[in-house]
Amino acid sequence: MFRKAGNNKNMKRIFYIVGIMFILPSVVSAVDLDPSINGTSECYRRLLPDTGNYTDTNGNCNAQTLAYLGALRNKTGTWGSVFSYGDVYGKSVCSVVTNQNDSTNGMDLEYDIQIGGITQTNQNYANVTSGDKGCWCKMEYPMKSDWTYLSTMAGAQNGDCARNCAASCARRVSSVSSYRTSLFAINSGAPDPVVTSKDFVDGTLSNLQTKISGPDGYLAVYSDSDQPASREIVLSLGSSTTSTTIPTGSAISIGLDNKQNKVSGTAGYAMLGTSTAGTVSSKPIYSNTAQFSTALVETGTLNSAVINGVNSELSCYDNDCTLWQINTTGPTTMVGGYDPSVNQTSYCYRRLNGSTGSNGSCSTSTLTYLGTDDAENKSGKWGKVFPYGNISGISVCSTISGTANTAATDAQTTTLNEEYTAQAGVGDNTGFYCWCKMINPSSSKWVYYGSRTNASTCASTCASYCGSTNTAAFRTALYNSVQ
Repeated sequence: MFRKAGNNKNMKRIFYIVGIMFILPSVVSAVDLDPSINGTSECYRRLLPDTGNYTDTNGNCNAQTLAYLGALRNKTGTWGSVFSYGDVYGKSVCSVVTNQNDSTNGMDLEYDIQIGGITQTNQNYANVTSGDKGCWCKMEYPMKSDWTYLSTMAGAQNGDCARNCAASCARRVSSVSSYRTSLFAINSGAPDPVVTSKDFVDGTLSNLQTKISGPDGYLAVYSDSDQPASREIVLSLGSSTTSTTIPTGSAISIGLDNKQNKVSGTAGYAMLGTSTAGTVSSKPIYSNTAQFSTALVETGTLNSAVINGVNSELSCYDNDCTLWQINTTGPTTMVGGYDPSVNQTSYCYRRLNGSTGSNGSCSTSTLTYLGTDDAENKSGKWGKVFPYGNISGISVCSTISGTANTAATDAQTTTLNEEYTAQAGVGDNTGFYCWCKMINPSSSKWVYYGSRTNASTCASTCASYCGSTNTAAFRTALYNSVQ
């Protein structure tokens, strides 16, 4: 599948000149990854903190690779191998999956969980210390590969996988050509990028044009030739009535100088539009002396609007209508553009036990929603960031189970709402089934995530799983159950 640098040098020069590289499979990078060449050095950083220092076992890794491995005693599970044509580096994970034929979905999440604060008492620590665990390697530079199975680490109950997986990845990539062949196969089964005929090249070039160029800051417009024409964007309208320049919005605003069509009406009255273009009418502003029928705000309509608005946002608390609470079950409409197929870019959460965490950055409004960084603020809240906007919600550790990525039934909803009211702000719970509910920008039904080992583990992980779960199935269940 791969060729040495000397074998396709001329072909790469041709592709660079004519700009055809985008039509070929993505199986080559800035350097040729040649699995037949052994490495000269390797370095790694293990997953466990007690053996966290990186070890340079054969020669030296360059500064870029060492920077990727991270600071001393930083639990990362990363590795690097040095070749004559450049460095290759990536990450490792200790997974319950021990066969390359098994699904590797969720392995990135396993990696994120394992490097994000492993302790002797945390359930995540058991993922790398109990039972035989599969050691997997993933290339991150110079290209990203799929997770590739290396071996099952015997004796993993003593943490052998966490201690040895990253080192094994570095050594295997550096010294075993068959493993490099599997790891470097960025697109499994993709054909060798070879143009087999001149007709193929000619046919492709016939639909291409020379690279576009033009003055900095000018707008490109279509022309009769392959090269576009250009128009200058200006900040002032000027005096010419035939200029081909394009004014900015600010230039037009300055030219009009905040003018409007002249209008007239009764002094002190509110201006209203009419069905006739260019004309206006007026109404008096409401006061206690205005007549009911002519006041701008009619009191009967105003009272009804206030009552309807309150009923939509508030509901009686515990059937006592002298007390009020936010209505989280009222009808809402999902904001357009929220696509469940698009992955999130970061998340944040506050667990039911009061602790917080994040991956990347959440917006100011989402962080405000989660509350202050106070261990006594037990809320079970979470937030997600997407290219198209943010969502946030709540979580509950329930005594009732459900089906993964499935919204709750009406009977389940009643119990879940009661359990959330009892847990929020207190943190006490007896359930260990984790449920998630979106609140903003719309209110969804409760969606089942999965079970934890006990109530304490659920309190410390449920909100974080609601935030970190990054699957289309989970998002689809939330978006499709908007009430």
